[in-house]
Formats: sequence, structure tokens, C-alpha cells
Amino acid sequence: YLVAMALRDLAANFKEVKFIGVVGNHARFEQKPVFKEKYNNGDYLIYKIVESLLSHQSNIEFIIPKSPWHIQAIQDQVFYFSHADNIQGGSTGLWNSAQKYITPMAQVLVRQGLPYPKYFCFGGFHTFNTAQLSYGEVLFCGSTKGACDYSLGRIQAGAAATQLFFGVNRDEGITFHYPVYLENADLKVFNRYQSVAQPDWIANPKELNNG
Repeated sequence: YLVAMALRDLAANFKEVKFIGVVGNHARFEQKPVFKEKYNNGDYLIYKIVESLLSHQSNIEFIIPKSPWHIQAIQDQVFYFSHADNIQGGSTGLWNSAQKYITPMAQVLVRQGLPYPKYFCFGGFHTFNTAQLSYGEVLFCGSTKGACDYSLGRIQAGAAATQLFFGVNRDEGITFHYPVYLENADLKVFNRYQSVAQPDWIANPKELNNG
């Protein structure tokens, strides 16, 4: 419901909003990571619920692939989106692991008649980072969760809760990006998002303000 509310706010301020929902590995229904039917996943279920909640919002387009990745043109620039949970590597080897993934994956896409992506956006590394490629850029988009036991134990990475915000120019591609540090948000702000996320807090805002 919170995601639907946020999207509706965007829809009120932009002519067109596109929501791309690619599944990750944290919400899988199987105990072990799977490669077949990865959409059998809690992420996919949540995305479809959000789509249903906003079915009458005509200026929101939902792109919810069953594939674990998606290619999307933004301002004529080709982006590749994936949780990329099959990229292995700790905090020091992450970039090398990503490079090993990008090149063969791009060749597979071209072999299928799809465009070669200029930008690769990955969301499964609990850390924000960017790196320039010979053609384009790879973006590790951070995590709203920040560090957790899994990220620290599996890939030895886990920065502050962060999301990457960037702008795309039709001719130049990405012209700016900067991290939005979510942990700096004021949790005492009395707003309708919080009333959904933390109903017990809203029941007594005076008590909340007193710590």
C-alpha cells in the first residue's frame, strides 16, 4: 500500500510514470536460490498487488516481467535492470564480478536481437556505487534496507540505507546521479505515509515526540 501511495503521488506530478518491478532473491518462496520460474516470488506478488491497487490510474504503466531482468529505453538510452543476485563477490571483488557478468550477458542479448545496454542497474548489493564503462556505466543502486546479516555474510557489503537518484538526457545519457540517504529521514514527521507504516506511532504523536 505504501508503494501504491508513493506512485500515486508521482502520477499527480508527472505526465507519465513507468514502474519496473524486477524480482530479487530475498522474497523467494524456495529455501535455496532458483533459476527457473524466478517470478514465483514475493516481490512479483507485491508488484501485482500494487498494479491492481492503481488499475484506474491511467498515467501509470506497470512493467512486471517474469524474467529476472528487463531492458528499458529511457530517453532513447538503453537500460538493463536486474537484482543481479547471481553476481558473487565481496566488497572488494564486486566490480570484477559485475564485469564478468555484463559482457557475456550483453552478448546473449545481442544474439537474441536485443539492443546492447548502455547502463546496467543492479539492486542487490546493499551498497551504492557507480563505475564508468567503455560504453556507458554500471550502477549499484543501493538498498532501502541497508546492511543486514545476509549482505554482510554473503558479499561483505552493507552501506547505509540508500537509493540512487539519477537524471537521463536524450542525447548525453545519464548527466547526474547522487545518493538519497534514507536513514536521514525524520521519522517523527507526521504524514500519511507514516500513518500506514507505523499506525501505533500515529495513535499518540505526542508520546512519539517525547522520545
